[in-house]
Parts: sequence; C-alpha cells; structure tokens
Amino acid sequence: MTCGNTRCTCWKNAPHDIILRWAALLHDVGKPACRFTGADGIDHFYGHAEKSAEMSRQILRLLHADHTRIHDVCTLVAHHDMPLSDSPRFMRRLLAKLGETQVRRLLALKRADDAGKADGVLERREAQWTAAENFLEQLLAENACLRVKDLAVGGADLLALGIPQGETNRKDSAYAAGTGAGR
Repeated sequence: MTCGNTRCTCWKNAPHDIILRWAALLHDVGKPACRFTGADGIDHFYGHAEKSAEMSRQILRLLHADHTRIHDVCTLVAHHDMPLSDSPRFMRRLLAKLGETQVRRLLALKRADDAGKADGVLERREAQWTAAENFLEQLLAENACLRVKDLAVGGADLLALGIPQGETNRKDSAYAAGTGAGR
C-alpha cells in the first residue's frame, strides 16, 4: 500500500469534521521528505509528523485558511504519530495540552489512520482505543482540574485569605492542578 492510498483511506474513514478531514488528508504529506531506507531494505519515516505539520501549515496558508483552522489542523498532524498510552496520567496531560475537542479529533484521526494500515492493525489496537476513550470520558465526568485556570480558587481568593502576592508560583499552581512533575 502506498502513502497516497493510506491518506485516502484515512480521509475516507475520518468523521465529517472539516478540521479532522484536512488533518486526515495532510497527516502524511511529509513522509516522502523523511523517507529513509534501512539496511534491512525497509522504509522508515522518522520525523514525518513534524515535517507533515510544517508542510500542512504552508499548504493551508497558500489556500488562505484562517489562523484557527491552520493551528487546529497542524496540531493534529503534529501529534498523529504519537503513541497512545493506556494510562490516565497520559490522557490527563493530553487533555490539558490540547483540550477536549482536539483530543477527540486526535483519537478519531489516529483510528482513521490505523484503518488505512495493514489488515488487523485497527483490531489489534481496539483495546488501546477503548482505554483511551474511557479515560477521556472519566476525566470529563469528574470535571478534572487540568490547568491552573480550572482551579476553584484564583489569585484574588488567595489575596483575600491574606496570602501575600508572590507567595505562590507557577510550579505550586501546576501541582495543585495535577499537571506538575511527580504526579
């Protein structure tokens, strides 16, 4: 199967969301530029997600796409090759970084991409997809605190409690939000 066939299969299997459709169409556009044939004769495409995002940005600019569309499409393209982890911590960080809409789109893009790969890939990864989607739903149902802005208290609340300005820093806030190192 060629890269072009995989792209078309991914596009065909992607839900009808314009951002997702553009990402499905462009997600592997950087593969030819990154192609490397190993000593074993097998082609590898190291760094193709980043290259594809860069090329997607150029293509969408040439097509006069708006900045939001360019950002959203390129974010999905840049992350499409990232391995999924079956841990709640991974999903929490991904959700904090991308937001719910983009995480849902990314999961749909990765599923559509797998549908275009060799027979059995989608079936082998089904448990991983289910776990990732379950963690996402669990975090959303818990109304999990993912970013500092999600905290129930703000700077004005801390000042009202008598805590001097500057006593807390970003690291403390990140720990409170559950995104700090060591969590």
